[in-house]
Amino acid sequence: MRLRGVSKVYPGAGSADEVTAVDGADLEILEGETLALVGESGCGKSSLLRLLNRMEEPTAGDLCFGDAALSTFEPTALRRRIGYVQQTGGLLPHWTVQRNVGLVPELLGWPKERRRKRAEELLRLVGLPAATYAARYPRELSGGERQRVAVARALAADPPLVLLDEPFGALDAITRAEVQQTFMRLRASREQTAVIVTHDLDEAFLLADRIAVMRRGRLLQTAPPQELIDRPADPYVGELLDRAAN
Repeated sequence: MRLRGVSKVYPGAGSADEVTAVDGADLEILEGETLALVGESGCGKSSLLRLLNRMEEPTAGDLCFGDAALSTFEPTALRRRIGYVQQTGGLLPHWTVQRNVGLVPELLGWPKERRRKRAEELLRLVGLPAATYAARYPRELSGGERQRVAVARALAADPPLVLLDEPFGALDAITRAEVQQTFMRLRASREQTAVIVTHDLDEAFLLADRIAVMRRGRLLQTAPPQELIDRPADPYVGELLDRAAN
């Protein structure tokens, strides 16, 4: 996916009240990579993420998915092609774990048996064997288990791109580490392209091939973790890394 000069402005009561959440972003998301969007709260990283699956529409600029402009895709159909994990998991409480995992395949018209096998495969991969967990409901799971189910659901239809918005932020430290390892193992086995929003630089360094640092809606630098450390392109990038190290 490619972004060129992309901005997102939220209107206010008057022009002075407008909020520029994303300001002229240029970015290319490379096939097979995990890209982390980092920055302080309110820097625009979640707004940028939501532009990628048309949950938000850009005010200006161009986005391309493959060789086509993102605007040419019908939004609902596009979202079925892009996995999405939100901070709270977003599982449907009245559906079983198996049906939650099979949500997108069901919307795409997969036969019931194919959906069942796919859910069982992914539950096994995230460490939740179907024999134990498939018939449970979200209320019967721990927070870490719900997030694992959410990750499995995002991957169920083999999307070319997965978006994760602070997916592990609400978990305790031990559970968070376990789910991070699950995510890395899944990505390695499926060569998935992923964009993850996180405020945690340690998490970004652990999970991401490249990190994009944002401030006040602007992308300041996008680079592999070691390059950020060795050659920060903006004083703020260096300050952010220093604060994280102390």
